[in-house]
Amino acid sequence: MKIRHLGQDGRSIRIATPAKLNLFFELLGKRGDGFHEVETVMSTVSLFDDLQFSARDDGLLRLSIFQEGCTATESIPDDDRNLILKSMSRLRDRHGSKDLGCDVFLRKRIPSAAGLGGASGNAAGALLAANWIWKLGLTPEQLDSAAAEIGSDVPFFFHGGSCLCTGRGEVIESKNVPSGMAIVIAKPDTGLSTAAVYGKCSVPHQPKNSDAVLRELQMGRWNRVGENLFNRLEEFAMSMTPAIGKLKDTFDRLDCVGHQMSGSGSSYFGIFRNAADAHRAAKIATLETGSTIFACSTLGQEGTFRALVETG
Repeated sequence: MKIRHLGQDGRSIRIATPAKLNLFFELLGKRGDGFHEVETVMSTVSLFDDLQFSARDDGLLRLSIFQEGCTATESIPDDDRNLILKSMSRLRDRHGSKDLGCDVFLRKRIPSAAGLGGASGNAAGALLAANWIWKLGLTPEQLDSAAAEIGSDVPFFFHGGSCLCTGRGEVIESKNVPSGMAIVIAKPDTGLSTAAVYGKCSVPHQPKNSDAVLRELQMGRWNRVGENLFNRLEEFAMSMTPAIGKLKDTFDRLDCVGHQMSGSGSSYFGIFRNAADAHRAAKIATLETGSTIFACSTLGQEGTFRALVETG
């Protein structure tokens, strides 16, 4: 996450929350709580939603949303079904008082139902903002715990950069990885429900591990990262929508070093040798696929989460 602005009175904050990509995703088993045990490598990328939070003293939580690009046609709730308000309400109920309120403005750019973690990043930003503007004084560990209750991917966004994530995705191990890997993301018109994709999948008898992709990431050898991409969910998602298979065929023809689906889909991405190659490929993909295309790059760890919590 990036802190764009801190109000001088400590009652407002502007945060940019990034999208994420899964460079590796494997299913290890089915848990007793209904979730799957997973091993995944996630990286934040330079595609952001913007969030503005301003404290109120009347207990009202209000969310306004401006939807850009392909998100303009999406149905995004602005009530307590939205993870932003759900996160803030839960934190207030447990650690604050009923008079704490907030006006939230969301500028939405990250597509939903895409495997890009947009809503999870928004939730992490909301927890961070609530702790700051309401002066709750929660520790990083307390916020990590609250994030894990909201969603499996939410804790990752407090760390950012590239991380190995295990458990149901909420156990985070940060990795020292250089930024700047050139990426093109394609989001087809069709979205996919995470629950629906998981409902189709099966756990392999001999799961793969992420050792190779992590090694190449840490060395900054993007071509070899591309060679070691893996997503167990892709074959199941592809059986649910032909759009993913069509994107796979398109990326096969582009000059990328590797490509696959992110998360449970439906977005698809490719890794390129440099930004110039990525931008050329993005133009071709736009013409050929009719999908929404983003040219971006991977991010390093910003450190804003720890810094803000520890000084708040």
